[in-house]
Amino acid sequence: ALNVENDPELAILLSQQAISTWQAAAQEIPPDLEETLHQAVQNARAVHTWAMDGTALDIGFNPKTHHPYLVLADVDADTIRIWDPMLDKDLFRLQDAHIASEIILADLSSDGSLIAIPHSDNVARVYDVATEELVFELPTETEFLLGTIFSPDGRLLGTFGQNYVGVWDLGTGALALPPLMDPTADFASFRLSFSGDGSRVVWSSPTNTFRVIDTGSGEFIAELEADFVEDISGVELSSDGNWVAASGFGNSLQVWDLREGENQRPLNLWHTAITQYSMMFDAGGNHLAFAMQNGVVIWDLSRDEAYLTLSGRMDLIRHLAYNPSGEQFLTASGDGKAIL
Repeated sequence: ALNVENDPELAILLSQQAISTWQAAAQEIPPDLEETLHQAVQNARAVHTWAMDGTALDIGFNPKTHHPYLVLADVDADTIRIWDPMLDKDLFRLQDAHIASEIILADLSSDGSLIAIPHSDNVARVYDVATEELVFELPTETEFLLGTIFSPDGRLLGTFGQNYVGVWDLGTGALALPPLMDPTADFASFRLSFSGDGSRVVWSSPTNTFRVIDTGSGEFIAELEADFVEDISGVELSSDGNWVAASGFGNSLQVWDLREGENQRPLNLWHTAITQYSMMFDAGGNHLAFAMQNGVVIWDLSRDEAYLTLSGRMDLIRHLAYNPSGEQFLTASGDGKAIL
């Protein structure tokens, strides 16, 4: 048996030799041999694999060092920290964080200077990463605050939870838009995502509809409705604000091209992302990466086809992130592994 995980390069070499032998004998290649070669090629793409000590709430790449980072939560120890796995060093550590097990996202700003944490008292708090001092306290109107997300330009902060989404101006600490609330709905986790310059935000509602809003004027740009019937698990807006992707708690993923004014890319795919942060557009808005069972698919939006598939050695992926250069990709999965 070939050790595909520990020595993928040797597994590739031996698999290729075995396949050549079968071909020379004019015999049909066994399917398990082809699968071994496929898995070995996928595993050889992994540059680093790390064991995470905690639950990942955010991942990405540090703009100063270009190292990967992971925001990790330990609910039992009531601790949140930002970990640089390349240096095995904490960049930020908050004790007595008052975090609930339900939270799914604590976001680091794109310049790496601030971290926004949803606390169990349903207040979003923003901290200075270098000094670990509190910068803002933003009380929300939800019974369960589940996540926070910065706009990439750093001007705005989104907060979301049960039947609630709010957008805050970090220059003033006040709401930038009237919050979306629906206290009559069943438990539903609203979602939101910003364009790269923060000029647009998309947020979901329990009725499987999405509103794209101009954050400056508050005017609606588009209102979209998903074709799938299961509850919405996530929504993502491309950096240029032209694409919206939405996933459901099932096997559905849909993509809209806002330049066309209607749904142009209805993709219904197997084993798609179960959380919002398991899908992501690249910086140019040309590709959409999304999690599948034991892997990631990078979809070419212009061709409407898979551009690249990364699989093997991955459990259910909770978060994924592109390196700004587009040359590396980071995942964090439910088995406690982070893979670059």
